[in-house]
Amino acid sequence: MAVKKKPGAKRAKRVSAFKAEKAGRKFCDMPEMALRQVPQDVDPGRAAFILDMDNIWVNGTVIHYCFFEHAKHNSPKKWTGSAADKRTVRKAFKEWKDLDIGLEFVEVRNLDEAEIRIGFDQKEGSWSNGTYFRINILI
Repeated sequence: MAVKKKPGAKRAKRVSAFKAEKAGRKFCDMPEMALRQVPQDVDPGRAAFILDMDNIWVNGTVIHYCFFEHAKHNSPKKWTGSAADKRTVRKAFKEWKDLDIGLEFVEVRNLDEAEIRIGFDQKEGSWSNGTYFRINILI
């Protein structure tokens, strides 16, 4: 059933919990990234492969992750996970590492050092945000 708006009524502006709690401070803002440029003299097949693989971490990559902590990072309290939440994530990273897929996962305490930042919200669901994923990839 559609809700009718009263004539002249203004639509309420929706503000995220993050913006309401920490207006102006960016925790997960991902910068807009330009498309990768491949030199014109590269074979078109190789260029297509390079562009297709651009979002993939390569063998030997060390991926740092950090959990949002209200007390440490002044992030919203609801983003701080329980000990059980964090154990579950650590266990998943260990399982991935044990598959010998060539990735290393290292937990760090500083958000600025992390390629993956992990927050928990029991109402909105747990989530993570990756930072710039193209780490020293050469053509």
